[in-house]
Amino acid sequence: MDSACVPDFLGLVDGGAHLVPAHRLALLDDDPRQEDVARVTRAYGVAEETARRLARQRRALDSARLERDVLAAWDWRCGLCGLAPRHVHAVDLLCSVRLKTAPAATVRELEDTRNAVSACTAHGDALRRGLFGLATDGRVLVSAGLAADVASEPTVARVFGPGVLLATVTTPELLGASYAAWHADHRFQRV
Repeated sequence: MDSACVPDFLGLVDGGAHLVPAHRLALLDDDPRQEDVARVTRAYGVAEETARRLARQRRALDSARLERDVLAAWDWRCGLCGLAPRHVHAVDLLCSVRLKTAPAATVRELEDTRNAVSACTAHGDALRRGLFGLATDGRVLVSAGLAADVASEPTVARVFGPGVLLATVTTPELLGASYAAWHADHRFQRV
């Protein structure tokens, strides 16, 4: 297979970046998993660098597809505060956040919509960084550091305080309990 024709064939000369907003694409790992590269190399008989590029393109497409599916499942609203932009392009204000992330998650887990929460960008970044956690029943957990900032800084309280955050995510039945437990054990900052 001629590796020079693959990008034209797929129409993804930029690695799929035109399908995923740049700030979301930056959240993906720089290098694809070695097993993904090996699978592409075996399947298409291409050089490793071409296989790495194809694996990156696949991940970008899968990420965009998962994001759309998660946002739709959560009715295009932030699961943490309830923000539901209806008259603007919601993808600019909402994002999907994986609870169990690579490399701990399998490919199947990474593609499972129960492994992600719809969130506005501020709450999504806080969830990614472990400032929030989710109990297996959907309760929103707030780290001690963030709670201290909410108590002492009014501007932080306006975005992350109890008047803004919901006590329980909007649709807890959409959460996979094992994914929430993994996030609470591995990402959530309890101290």
